[in-house]
Amino acid sequence: MMIASFEETARIESMSPLQTGLHFLLGNVFPSIGLLLMLRGSPVTASWQSGAFHDYAAFLLSARSGALFYPFFFYAIACFTLGLFRLELARRWFWIRLGIYSGIPLALQYCFVVGIVLLRVDNVLSWKGFLSLVFAIPLSMLALIGVPWVGWRLLQLLKRYLQRKGGSGLWIAFLTFAGPSLALLFGLMPIASDAESWFFAAAVLPGLIAVIATPVWMTAVYGGLAWRVHRLQRSRFQFPLAVLLGIFSWLAAYMAAWRFAVVETLEAYSALPTSPPSGCYVATTAAQGHPRFVRSWPTRSCRGGYHRVNMQVAYLKCGELIAQ
Repeated sequence: MMIASFEETARIESMSPLQTGLHFLLGNVFPSIGLLLMLRGSPVTASWQSGAFHDYAAFLLSARSGALFYPFFFYAIACFTLGLFRLELARRWFWIRLGIYSGIPLALQYCFVVGIVLLRVDNVLSWKGFLSLVFAIPLSMLALIGVPWVGWRLLQLLKRYLQRKGGSGLWIAFLTFAGPSLALLFGLMPIASDAESWFFAAAVLPGLIAVIATPVWMTAVYGGLAWRVHRLQRSRFQFPLAVLLGIFSWLAAYMAAWRFAVVETLEAYSALPTSPPSGCYVATTAAQGHPRFVRSWPTRSCRGGYHRVNMQVAYLKCGELIAQ
C-alpha cells in the first residue's frame, strides 16, 4: 500500500472553514432534516390506483416504505462527518471509508426517486420514461451541481480581482453573500403579484428548492470527499477478507431494505381507492394552498357549504357551464 507524502497529505486535507461548513451543511444538516421530514409522510401522495409509476415512487419518500434506509443514511452521515473533520481517520479505517462511499448510491437513489415523482414518469419502459431516466434526470442533476459551482467560481474570481485592486471587505462580502441572495429574491418577483405573496414566495420557494436538490448536493459532496480519500489512500486493488465480508454484508442488508420498501409500497398502494375522485382534482387541490400564494378566496356553494376557489377553478367551472 502506497501512502501519500506529508506535503501531499497537507495539500489534500487543506480546506477553508467556509468550504468545510458548506460541506457539513450539504452532507450532514440537509440530509438529516430531509430524513426528519420524511417521518411526517411523503410530500406527494397518490389519490387513487392510477397505475402510474410515479405514484409508486412517491411512497418511497415516506418513512413507512423507507424506514430501513434510515440506518444506512445515519451510518453514511456519521462517517462523512468524521472524514470531513478528520480525513486521516478515513484513510486509516475501512469502515469509515465504506460509510462515505455508501452515501453516494444512497443519495443517487433518492435523486432518481425525486426525479421520477417530479417529472411524473408514468412508465419507465416507455420511450418517455427511458429518456427521463437516462437524460432528463441526470442532466437536471448536473445543472443543480454545475450552476452553483460555476457561480461560486465566478464569485471567487471576482473576489480575488477586488482584493488585488484594493477593494474593501464590505464590497467583497456583498458580492459573495448578499449579491446571490438579492438575485434570488428579485428572480422570484414575477411569481407574485403583490408584496405579501412575493414575500411568501421568497420565504418558501428557496426551502422547497433546497429539499428537492438535497440528494443531488449530497451526491456531489460525498463524491468529492470519496475522491479526496481515494487520493490520500492510493491503495492497490487488494481487499482483505474482512473488507470483502463488510462490502457484501452491506450489499445484502441494502437489498433486504429494498425488498421491505417494495412490499410496504405495494401494501400502501393497494389500500388506495380504485377509481379517481370526482371533480377536477388537480385544480381543487391547488385552490387549497396558501391563499396569498394561490390567490384563492372562500365562496358559498349552491348546497350552502363553503369552499375555497381560485381563478383556475373559476375558469374551469365557466368552461364546464358553457359546454353544457
